[in-house]
Formats: sequence, C-alpha cells, structure tokens
Amino acid sequence: MFRYSLVTLTTVGYGDMFPLTAPGKVVGALTMICGIMVLAFPLTILSNNFGSVNGATIIKNEQKTRKRFMRAFARGAAVRSVSAPMFSASI
Repeated sequence: MFRYSLVTLTTVGYGDMFPLTAPGKVVGALTMICGIMVLAFPLTILSNNFGSVNGATIIKNEQKTRKRFMRAFARGAAVRSVSAPMFSASI
C-alpha cells in the first residue's frame, strides 16, 4: 500500500517495468523519496526568502506612507482618507 502511495505522489507511474524483489522495492522507494527531497528543500528556502523580502518591502512602503502623512500633517495640509490601511501590524 505504501509503495502505491509513493508511486502516485512522485508521479513516476506504474509503467511496464517495476521491481519484484523486496530489495528492489526498497531501492525504488528510497530513490522516489530522494527525488521528493531534491525538490522540497530548495522550494522551502526560496519561499522563506520570498516571504522575508516581501515583508521587508511592505514595511518599507508603510514607513514611506507614514512619513508622507506626517509631513503633510505638519504643513497643515488637509489629509484625505485612503482606502488601504496605512498602519497595519499584521506581517
């Protein structure tokens, strides 16, 4: 049962050729698991870095908006409302 789940997950297919012995099935399963890891590790690193960079960009944009708001407020200019939240703490 485990082998069929692993074969389906890795999309290697059932094919015409498949291992018949227990050691062959173990080698095939380890090869499929290593294939999953080859993709999983770089993708987690990339997504983590994307999240960090995206979060820093959002914070930087909010700080710029806050500065512009404070400068306009100090000049006595009328402050118009914006549709997007200016000060959000969720990151």
